[in-house]
Amino acid sequence: MRRLCYIIFALLCSLNTLFLNPALAQENYRIDEFPLERDGMRIYGELYLPENKVNVPLVVLSHGYGGSHNDLLQYAELFARNGLAAYIFDFIGGGFESRSDGTMTEMSVLTEAADLNAAVDALRGLPEIDPSQIFLMGNSQGGVVSTYVAGTRPDDIAGLIVLSPYYVVQDLIREAFPDKENIPETFTLIAGTVGRIYAEDVLSFDIYDVMRNYPGKVLIVHGDNDGIAPIAYSERAAGVFPDVKYVVIPGAGHNFKGDNEIYAEQLVLDFVKSLLKEDPMGLSMRINDTAVSVDWEENESVAALRDLVKSGPLVIEMSPYGGFEQVGSIGMSLPRNDVQTVTGPGDIVLYSGDRIVVFYGSNSWAYTRLGHITDKTQPELAQLLDGHVVLCFEAVK
Repeated sequence: MRRLCYIIFALLCSLNTLFLNPALAQENYRIDEFPLERDGMRIYGELYLPENKVNVPLVVLSHGYGGSHNDLLQYAELFARNGLAAYIFDFIGGGFESRSDGTMTEMSVLTEAADLNAAVDALRGLPEIDPSQIFLMGNSQGGVVSTYVAGTRPDDIAGLIVLSPYYVVQDLIREAFPDKENIPETFTLIAGTVGRIYAEDVLSFDIYDVMRNYPGKVLIVHGDNDGIAPIAYSERAAGVFPDVKYVVIPGAGHNFKGDNEIYAEQLVLDFVKSLLKEDPMGLSMRINDTAVSVDWEENESVAALRDLVKSGPLVIEMSPYGGFEQVGSIGMSLPRNDVQTVTGPGDIVLYSGDRIVVFYGSNSWAYTRLGHITDKTQPELAQLLDGHVVLCFEAVK
């Protein structure tokens, strides 16, 4: 039954290609090189920022052992297309194709944790970033590193995502070097050469003790056919984290591919969106069954709409008009302050005081602005507002 449910979900996700495929979505973000420095060594990184937005949530992504920032590129693009900032980077000495300083013989889980801490500290000070909404996401060894940082600075991390976490590494090193005095200067680990510091640092703490210290929400995603990071270690973690959602992908290996990757992308995006702070205006909006993020105006029209829905949801049947908008009657008049306005995709306005208009194209008329949808591109809005549309406004509890 679990596998059947997963297959159905994966098929539904596949139908959502426009939403997840960067080649088909309109880019509404920019990519900036954003290098850092830690202890005199350079860290290469790239910052994905939604255009024309400030104080946005941020996801910092950590690659696995021997990897690079490119391994998590699709996730950075996914977050950016959905109105979130994302940062991908190469750990110092972290991989075979790293663009950061250092060598793998100088790297360990704790040096990578220091790199991640440096990234969080630098990024949380940017005016574009909301420092209270910084999320960590790590794959494989990056999952161990992200867990360590979340558990050692829990107040700074709004949520944690780990994909195929390599929690087994501590047992592997303990078995390989039962006598700490006999750890060699270098040794081979998964087709790479690491240094003595790698083993010493791994043996200096217990990751399960660290994860107990993180009270925030956690998402663990693991395939049950993972031949590198045994799923049993994630099962144990699911019983240790205080607040965790644990998802097993049937048949998936260590690195998710095809439908498994699409499924994982939808899981992580939904998880982060579920943790975003509620709208301070106390008002939420859905188009049919899809919740949308709205940047509401601070005016008496929005205040009246918010007061109206306190007693229950407001449902409005919409009708298409002009090939660029959907319009529907509220059933009563709200305060209005109409001005000649040029609208664009995502704009929500009040027309004649008693009708709501949502745009997926452009128009010029006298309206009262209500808000703007921030998490959908123009093609996504056109698809969402096509045909029969019902708006639902609700009070945020």
